[in-house]
Amino acid sequence: MTVLGTVNPGPPEAEPLTEDMVYQTLAAKGIVSPRMHLQNIASLVRANRITTLTIARGYRPVNGQPARLEILCPIDPDHGPALDEQDRADYFDTKQYIAVKAGAELIRRIPNTQGIDGMNVMGKTIRAKPGKNIKLTRAAGTDFSPRDPNLLIALTDGHPVPEKKTIRIDNTLNLPGVNIKTGKVDFDGSVVIAGDICSQGSVKATGDIFVKGTVSNARLEAGGSIIIGGGVLGESEEPDQQHPTTELLAGKDVHAMFLNLTAVKAGGDIRVQRYTRHCELIAGRTIFVGEKGGKGAVMGGSLRAGGSLVCNQLGSGAYVGTDVRVGFLPDINDQLVATKRELNRRETELAQLDIILRRLQGRKAPVIQGQLKLDKVSKVEKTITSLNQRIRKLRARITRLSAEAEIAQQATILVQRRLYPNVQISLNGHMEEVMEERGRSEIHLQGEKIKY
Repeated sequence: MTVLGTVNPGPPEAEPLTEDMVYQTLAAKGIVSPRMHLQNIASLVRANRITTLTIARGYRPVNGQPARLEILCPIDPDHGPALDEQDRADYFDTKQYIAVKAGAELIRRIPNTQGIDGMNVMGKTIRAKPGKNIKLTRAAGTDFSPRDPNLLIALTDGHPVPEKKTIRIDNTLNLPGVNIKTGKVDFDGSVVIAGDICSQGSVKATGDIFVKGTVSNARLEAGGSIIIGGGVLGESEEPDQQHPTTELLAGKDVHAMFLNLTAVKAGGDIRVQRYTRHCELIAGRTIFVGEKGGKGAVMGGSLRAGGSLVCNQLGSGAYVGTDVRVGFLPDINDQLVATKRELNRRETELAQLDIILRRLQGRKAPVIQGQLKLDKVSKVEKTITSLNQRIRKLRARITRLSAEAEIAQQATILVQRRLYPNVQISLNGHMEEVMEERGRSEIHLQGEKIKY
């Protein structure tokens, strides 16, 4: 990017060096005058001793800056719960549950820059690389500002939740507790309950459900996660019949201090600090029992996990029957086969409809048949649109099932301290009963056999 010139003054009788001679030499090399350093050339010509100076200089390109997203609203800090005086996880004291008003500025896209081109000493442009672009997308409860297409604002009051390349707004409902006075709660958004959910209570939310207290003989259903600071209690009317009387359904994760006579179904993880007793647990990924240094005992009931079970104690000294199944690989494979079969069928239908549509659009019909032709074209186009939507859903389902299959292939049961007899174990359909008491056990499949 630079040209250096060196002068070595000769004897007095030698022909003197002139600026024009330097200009002509540089021009002969293809170096353009705008890139010549005229002041240094003049100094070089007048030098009376060996001198080296820069006599031409290009400049490097400055690459553009990437686009970026700047969050403008407060966001909940992402950290774990603290424990209060009763050793209960206090999710609400440590989680500042933020709310914003309609019209609040949420996130701004700072556009990428194109950069500044450079130039070499011969006058050739060196192109700068533009910065990487990024797209800001709408999410639930938001829209772009009418004054700024790079600014996302809240459409309603609610709770801002960061997502990939956007922020969504969850409407929130705050209640001191759920009891006879509140009745059944059905809310489009997230629900925060500062106290307990009493017997026969019911909470349904499209977002998350946060309960600071305990849940007793109730039903909770969340599109997101269910986080319970205290425990979950069920009560069996007949002591000999230990059936769950409390139900938790979550699209994502479930957290609780302990679970007793509770049925839980979570799309993600189930995390319990102290124990589960006569529960029916189903987790799409992992069941953890023994979080934050808790006892971590699984006593009775049935547990289903897509990926793994991690606990400190599995079964009990009374040899209570406990059924554990980890890995849904056979079911997932069946669903994958069925979904791929339907995808092939739908893609064939789409190809056939494309042919029919091209024929209809290319056919020259008399005027009297024009409306009939338009009706046929419209009907085919609507069917094609519907098929494309279905195909996209099927492909997304195949991607999800394939990811679940990868998790299931690593199915394991990790018992950190004690494994008791009368525990039925199944790993991806391979079953075995624990016949003797064991210490720490990492249970996995080796070929077709269960190994400890």
